[in-house]
Amino acid sequence: MLHSVSITFNNFQAKLEEHRGIPTAVHRCANDANSVAAWIEEDKLDPRSSVVRYVKFQGSKDSVRGLPENDFMLVLMQMPQIAWLVQLYRPIKNRLQ
Repeated sequence: MLHSVSITFNNFQAKLEEHRGIPTAVHRCANDANSVAAWIEEDKLDPRSSVVRYVKFQGSKDSVRGLPENDFMLVLMQMPQIAWLVQLYRPIKNRLQ
């Protein structure tokens, strides 16, 4: 199920950082897009705990997913969620074994 979410980055950052144990008073940039980009780069530093699976910033196209230039998309998933999806959507013949 896909959800369209509209929140300010500072609220998103506070919730996510509260979950990850990072102080919420840290602001990377005054511009929300730059703050998101900086947070994504920080998240990628530890691939074992990274939750960023896909990002598309405004100003770039993604013709594979049909996203126009003015769309922004950030997909966050933890490894247990990925494992659950793989288990759920693998071919039926493999699930019965």
